[in-house]
This record gives sequence, structure tokens and C-alpha cells, in this order.
Amino acid sequence: MSAVRWPLVREVLRKDLEEIARSRQLLYPLFVLPVFLTGDALLVFSTSVLSHNNPRLGLGDAFFSFASFLLVLPVILPILLGSAAVVMEKTNHTLESLLSTPLTDTELLVGKSLGPLVPAMALTAASYAVYGVGAELLVRSHAPGASLPWGSFLLTGLLLAPLLGLLATFVAIAVSTKAKDVRSAQQLASLVLLPLLIPLILIGIALGPMPLYQLALAAAVAALALLVLRVTTLRFHRDQILVAGV
Repeated sequence: MSAVRWPLVREVLRKDLEEIARSRQLLYPLFVLPVFLTGDALLVFSTSVLSHNNPRLGLGDAFFSFASFLLVLPVILPILLGSAAVVMEKTNHTLESLLSTPLTDTELLVGKSLGPLVPAMALTAASYAVYGVGAELLVRSHAPGASLPWGSFLLTGLLLAPLLGLLATFVAIAVSTKAKDVRSAQQLASLVLLPLLIPLILIGIALGPMPLYQLALAAAVAALALLVLRVTTLRFHRDQILVAGV
């Protein structure tokens, strides 16, 4: 396998980011969903803190439980963007010109994967940061001396969330190469990933901040992401993309 030529990959990434910036269909949910989930998590956490006679009791579990809902972001956002990665090239009739460039299949796959992954993870990281800072300010104001489970929170935000983002991106790209339109690609990718996401969130809430569980879960997600990447790489060929879903 030849080395990846990163300047060419960056051109694909730049083009995809410009396409996202021009699409209201993608921009609206891309920003509304993080704002809604982060604001809702902070609101419910603040209600939990203020409603307790002794806000220190169960504070760490509440903080982590509401943070678990933010794991929706690294799954849903790559689905929204990644499912459109190849389909929009087909509908805009730019796929042929893209496939005629000197990009290798690997470089094209990397570029198309970074397009949804970069903005999705940037917004996910921002949401985790806003939630963490907001929760810490609430605790300092209403429960001085109480501590939050920052180790588990950072494991989730810095390890598990990016791995889920990779998995969601690879699934979305694989679906996008075969789909006829963006909506059907998004629905199919969601159908594949949501049965994994919902139990993951519920189990995380039930178990609370347990670093060993999070590390084991991250290892399982990483293995699954590598498997999906392997399958996607084997099936990602420009001649098949050109005729698929038409």
C-alpha cells in the first residue's frame, strides 16, 4: 500500500467542509443538537443539585449520568454528515470529476471520513467542555467542597466519544457509497448504530462512573471500529462507487 499523500487528503477535507458550510440541511441539526443536549443536561443537573437538601449526596452519579447523554453526539453528528459524504457528490454530479483525480481509494476514503469526523468531534468536545465547566460552577456555588468524577468524565469525553465518532463515521461512509439519497443513507446508518448506542447509555447510567467499565467499553468499540474500517476499505473502490445507488 502506497503512502497517503496528505496534501490531497486535505483538499478533499477542505471541499467537504465547504459543502457542509453551504448546506442548511446539514448545518441546522449540526449546531442545534449539541446546544439542545448540552443545555438540557446542564438544566437537569442544576435541578438535581438545587432540589437536594444535601446536594453533595449522589452529586457525582448525577453529573456522570447526565453527561452520558452527550454520547449521542459522536454517533448522530457523523451519521448526519457522513451519510451525505458520497451521496451529495452523486446528486450534485461532482462524483465523476472527484473520482477522476489522482487520489487513491485509500486517500479518498480518508478524506471523506475526516469531512464528517472533524466537525462532529469539534462540536462534541465543545459540548463536553461547556457541560463540564457549567457543572463545576454549579457545584462550587451550591455544594462547596464536593467533588465530581472527573476521571470517568474525561475517559468518556477523550476516549470513548472519539472512538464512537470513528465507528459512526465508518458506518456512515460505507452506507453513503451504496445509498441513492441522503435521507435513506441517514436512516440506514441510524438503524445500524442506535441499537448499540441506547444500551451503551443506559448501562453507563446504571453503573455510574466506573473507569474499568469505560476502558473495557472503549476497547470493544475500538475493535468494532477497526472491523468496520476493514470491511469499508475492502469495499471502497471508485468503480463500484460510481455505479452504486444509481
